[in-house]
Amino acid sequence: MADSEQLEARAATAEDSSRYAIIERSGAFDVLSDGSMVVEQTQSYRTSYEFQELHRWDRATGKMEPLTHGMRVSDPDVSPDERMVAFAINGQSRRQLAVMPLQREANARIVWTGRGRWDQAFSPDWS
Repeated sequence: MADSEQLEARAATAEDSSRYAIIERSGAFDVLSDGSMVVEQTQSYRTSYEFQELHRWDRATGKMEPLTHGMRVSDPDVSPDERMVAFAINGQSRRQLAVMPLQREANARIVWTGRGRWDQAFSPDWS
């Protein structure tokens, strides 16, 4: 393919692209098979404290649904069958690894805490 043809192909791709989602104050996320996402979103308490919670953004409706409340969580990773989500819980000078069903305010189960106070869990992954 000639250089000019490659440039034309790239330009056509850029022109055909569209906005996927704009989610304010979002962080880590994982995309579901239907194009929806599980998103870490920053919440504010009064004006001086910020923390993260998990939300599910529905691509069909464009609406956000909270999955957690008051848990201070981050780094979501959805299971391959899309029934569970793994994430880190922040608190008590550590990050613990937890899983929960992918539904609103389901009970989370801590699966790893670490032995020491400063043990940390980062970037959960179902692999």
